[in-house]
Amino acid sequence: MPSFARRFFCSALMLLPLAASAQSLVAQEAEVAVDLGATESEPLPTELFDYVARPEAAFACDRVERRELPTGGSVTDYLLVSQTWQEIVWKHSLQVHEPA
Repeated sequence: MPSFARRFFCSALMLLPLAASAQSLVAQEAEVAVDLGATESEPLPTELFDYVARPEAAFACDRVERRELPTGGSVTDYLLVSQTWQEIVWKHSLQVHEPA
């Protein structure tokens, strides 16, 4: 798999839970704004959104191994690096099972 395609695939896998909850968040936005007392002249703070949107220099997605299963299909292992926080690199293992 080309590097760009692999990064796109891994990014999509990492963002899938966010996309699933985005609709719910949009639906609740007006309610939250009312609950927090936000008005048009005083919008909600954006610090969390700014933090999530910032580039992450440590991000990486590498395919470690792909195994064909005797019953058909395959298992692919990935090593993901999501961020560096307080000088600690956050590494995650991901297994993708592809049925026959």
